[in-house]
Amino acid sequence: MRPLALTLPIWALALLYGLTRPEVTPPTHRALLVQGNLNPLDKVQGTAEPLPLYTRLSAGASSDVVIWPETAVTALDVPRLPAHPLLIGVSRPGQNRMEAWDTTLTGAYDKHQRVPFAEYLPLREPLAPLYHQVFRALGLPDLTGLQKGQLDRPLGLRGVTYGAYVCYESVFPSVARHLVRGGADVLVNASNDGWFNAGTGVEQHFAMGRVRAIETRRYLLRAGNIGVTAVIDPRGRVTQALPPRRAGALSARFALQRGTTGYVRWGDWPVAVAALGLLVLGRKNNR
Repeated sequence: MRPLALTLPIWALALLYGLTRPEVTPPTHRALLVQGNLNPLDKVQGTAEPLPLYTRLSAGASSDVVIWPETAVTALDVPRLPAHPLLIGVSRPGQNRMEAWDTTLTGAYDKHQRVPFAEYLPLREPLAPLYHQVFRALGLPDLTGLQKGQLDRPLGLRGVTYGAYVCYESVFPSVARHLVRGGADVLVNASNDGWFNAGTGVEQHFAMGRVRAIETRRYLLRAGNIGVTAVIDPRGRVTQALPPRRAGALSARFALQRGTTGYVRWGDWPVAVAALGLLVLGRKNNR
């Protein structure tokens, strides 16, 4: 019972921290979050035309930034981008990337945490015949995976620093932490959960990613191809959202947050030390 009792003060301190956190800064900025609702298989096979759709959904935007989802367009579409300040998911050869555009390219972020067996293909060469059969059964071309990303800094647009990361990276706390430590005032998660189709995978992914707003005390702007497209405040509350699985655009309101949190400052070290301490105490108690 002693190790269990020793955890109670930790839980009490965590509860006290949660109850005494400062109030959330009221929204001061606007973003247009665009949800295309495109079938990703059509995009891979080259039968979809995403750029006209995203351009139409973004028309007339009077926001600080327009945000498109993961792999919204390809490198071939980039020369025809509309003239808004843009944060967009771009599929380039070997890279899944977020790019910041304001007439010209102002910065880029590469996806680092690649999805196993989709963006990262273990033993690709030795298992080439097996991969070929799987891709053919799924109606996909013979994929080779993505290169590990090199660009990992926040993106600046018109005085705002965005911590933009891509899809599956939302489940890795270290990604958002790194961007906030690099100066991000607001988090942006561009996603394409269209591969889930039906089921609860879309909602589960969204719920896991909401925690990044709490850990970093930042607003989180999420633009998904089929959803969930939403705004999450620094306490993890969903303040605005689009209905999933339909094309649309959300006029999102957010604020710039600065300062740091315990997690941003120390990362996972307190948890690791606490776990180690409990293991030591548990062993002593069993002797």
